Amino acid sequence: MVWVALGLVVLAGLVWWLVSSNKSQDPTPVTNTDSTVNTPAPTPTPPPVATAPKSNNANYNADLIKYGTNRIQFQENCQSVPNNMVFKNGTAVMLDNRASIQHVVKIDSKSYTIGAYNYTTITLSNSKLPHTILVDCDKSQNVATILLEK
Repeated sequence: MVWVALGLVVLAGLVWWLVSSNKSQDPTPVTNTDSTVNTPAPTPTPPPVATAPKSNNANYNADLIKYGTNRIQFQENCQSVPNNMVFKNGTAVMLDNRASIQHVVKIDSKSYTIGAYNYTTITLSNSKLPHTILVDCDKSQNVATILLEK
């Protein structure tokens, strides 16, 4: 009796699996345009998958290593990471836009337009030290603070 019950459970599971696997297949109807030829309907094209555009500089990974912690990332909503830094005068810094949209970053009186998933490098310098630099991104003000020192 136990073996019969166990066999019925296994059989029911097998039937369920076969029925559910048939439902997952695309039931594309076959259209008949000629009485002698069955032509399947065209398979719908899947929607395009959004991919991040590549940086215009093939050396992005090398520059990540080169600039190391001298990098400011800007997120989709212009949040900067990190948002409080100290650099020596004359330090080269990577402004790295990790957003799917372009950002305009303003540092002191200079503006830098950085394309989506792209970056630029700048050198921070000022004749009067120490100097506090406020960083703006698009319409967001003071998203980061940089202290420039000797």
